[in-house]
Amino acid sequence: MPTFRHGKLTKVFADEFDISNMLNQADVAQTADTAETSAFGTTDKTYVVGLIGSQANLSGMFSGSAGEVDVLFSTWLGDDLDHVVTICQEGNGVGVQGTLMPGKFSGKGVTAGIGSIVGVTATVMSDGKAKTGELLHDFSIVESTTPGSSCPTVGGPTIVDNGVATTAGGAGHLHVTQNSRPTAASTFKVQHSTDNTAWADLVTFTNIGISTVGKERIVLAAGTTVNRYLRGQWALGGASGTATFLIAFSRF
Repeated sequence: MPTFRHGKLTKVFADEFDISNMLNQADVAQTADTAETSAFGTTDKTYVVGLIGSQANLSGMFSGSAGEVDVLFSTWLGDDLDHVVTICQEGNGVGVQGTLMPGKFSGKGVTAGIGSIVGVTATVMSDGKAKTGELLHDFSIVESTTPGSSCPTVGGPTIVDNGVATTAGGAGHLHVTQNSRPTAASTFKVQHSTDNTAWADLVTFTNIGISTVGKERIVLAAGTTVNRYLRGQWALGGASGTATFLIAFSRF
């Protein structure tokens, strides 16, 4: 029997920000261009499929302070940068699915009505592949310097099993929204395995510096083998402090 999800579980991340608590709608749409190939003598149109395009439409409650949704959308609008956008429609947890996209903010709006709260909207166009992937580290506060064998929220990696390897590459996303590690930089990775025993680095993100936040999207070229098993891995710098982060990966 199908397992359904309620929309209230959705999480939305853009760069080093968790903007979920300022939004109440996150729609992802994909379309394929078509070119007509109809010729004389036919009575029915025919087509070939061209390029695929993806976009996300975000909407929520207006909040105009520094680091909040209206200021962020205004700052990002038209900056021609590929922002790291992860929309987790299934909520927060290792293995749950979400959409990973390199997003350009192409539209922003503010709505106000006499009987409703002031709202804000944004349109995000994917500048390349927008694909469904899985969370490899849930969005949570981590204190352990390196992963142990326990659950992800206290430092242990959980394995995601794809069933088979793939050979079309993929993309890894990292969102670090809070970091109080005061003495050394932190490292974050995606690792893969053929047998869930021997592990190798697949994606190594740029180190996150002392007490700083950050984000990154790393794309693996077509032809890159991604083994059956995946996990998130990290090494937090120093011996004290915490970091709050999410690691996700989508196969192409």
